[in-house]
Amino acid sequence: LAGRTPHEGFPTRREFLQQIHPDDRRGLIQAIRHAVESVASFEIRIRQRIPGSNDQHLIIRGQPIQDESGAVAEVYGVMIPTKSC
Repeated sequence: LAGRTPHEGFPTRREFLQQIHPDDRRGLIQAIRHAVESVASFEIRIRQRIPGSNDQHLIIRGQPIQDESGAVAEVYGVMIPTKSC
């Protein structure tokens, strides 16, 4: 989904955010920040820019995962391709 070869591997967080359409980037960052602060799941529709291709429309769903002390240790998420935002 990230438009990268297996040799390139997964994008870093910074690389991934750079691929998000500038008009959608702030909303995604806010959704993730709110999820971490409230320990609540989220769903957002965004456009992802793929080099040499048209923008790809995605639904991103995420869920904060807490450690034993209740602190958010990570955010687990999935990206679902869709036809439009």
